[in-house]
Amino acid sequence: STLRGSAVSIRVPRRGPGVELLARAHEHARRALEEHATASQGASMGLAALAAHLGLGAPPARIEGYDLSHTAGHEPVAAMSVLTDGVPDSASYRHFAVREAEGGDDYGGMEEIIRRRFAKGQELGPLPDLVLIDGGAGQVASALAALRALGVEPPPLVGLAKARRSGGASTDERIVIPGVDAPLVLAPDDPALRLLVRVRDEAHRFAG
Repeated sequence: STLRGSAVSIRVPRRGPGVELLARAHEHARRALEEHATASQGASMGLAALAAHLGLGAPPARIEGYDLSHTAGHEPVAAMSVLTDGVPDSASYRHFAVREAEGGDDYGGMEEIIRRRFAKGQELGPLPDLVLIDGGAGQVASALAALRALGVEPPPLVGLAKARRSGGASTDERIVIPGVDAPLVLAPDDPALRLLVRVRDEAHRFAG
């Protein structure tokens, strides 16, 4: 009534089409609740596995993912995706216009957006427990350089290098960990990898 600005009446149908409609609504709500519970359970497994693989003290409650996008080297933009407790938090997603780095300069662009995000501190939300960079060692090094230039203690940060396929050969998704020479390669069905891929894909989708 407050939202509408006038009185609202609630009717409960006892016969006719309304009863069937109510039953369908109840069934849809039940299925949605089951799907949410299943997703939450899967997210918890992924977060626990991620903490174990990366040696984190606790499952990361907030994960931020960063992706750069451009059109043939022009009009570079970037996006930040956020998973809270393993679930996409779309209200916290952010776009960044890349102002300093030239289109096609993925390293410079990543350095710029990480610097700008962390310079704003909690203005863009709580600081993350884990940062995921879309890219390999070069992008990861650029992100770390930005944090150190700000005098910020880097949070746990990893890169996710996409799987590559050329002819009949292919490579797996590779997790790039600073200070570790060889990337971490997990099984495709590992819940930690599935979670990281979701963070990366959400940032890529939002970047457009």
